[in-house]
Amino acid sequence: MIVTIDCGNTTGLAYWNANELAYTAVLSKYGTKGKYKLVSKYGKEIFNNLSDAVYETISRCKLIIVEEGFGRFSAAIKSQTRYRTYFEALAETRNIPFKMINVSEWRRCIKDECQVTFPRDSKSCKKLAVKLAKELTGHIVSEDEADAILLGIAAQRTRKNEI
Repeated sequence: MIVTIDCGNTTGLAYWNANELAYTAVLSKYGTKGKYKLVSKYGKEIFNNLSDAVYETISRCKLIIVEEGFGRFSAAIKSQTRYRTYFEALAETRNIPFKMINVSEWRRCIKDECQVTFPRDSKSCKKLAVKLAKELTGHIVSEDEADAILLGIAAQRTRKNEI
């Protein structure tokens, strides 16, 4: 299984069996005591810390692909960096290959395939991502899951999903 990840305060995850989308999930903070929740087709799981939550997201994976590139605001940059660092460190300890794809690279691939232009503002980009994810996979997903799905599709097209 391969996981493609859109890191952020709410992290979108897309799990792939070869080139087939298996399911999506969302990882986010839960409450004020440093807990995290992972919501997927398996339900909602609560973890006491980020390390345990991240480990659960990658434990069955043979490859991890993470979006590279950060938002414009310091809070977004801090959150994205923190999550990506956890994913990369745990991947290394588990000997799971870890790859990054730049935002502009995966968007260019999707833009060419779907004949669309990504808008400049974040809100419109997220709406477009949800629409494209539904068109390409038939799944109705959140904004965060949509970016993870599109990242996965671009990884397939550019063969970055090969182990």
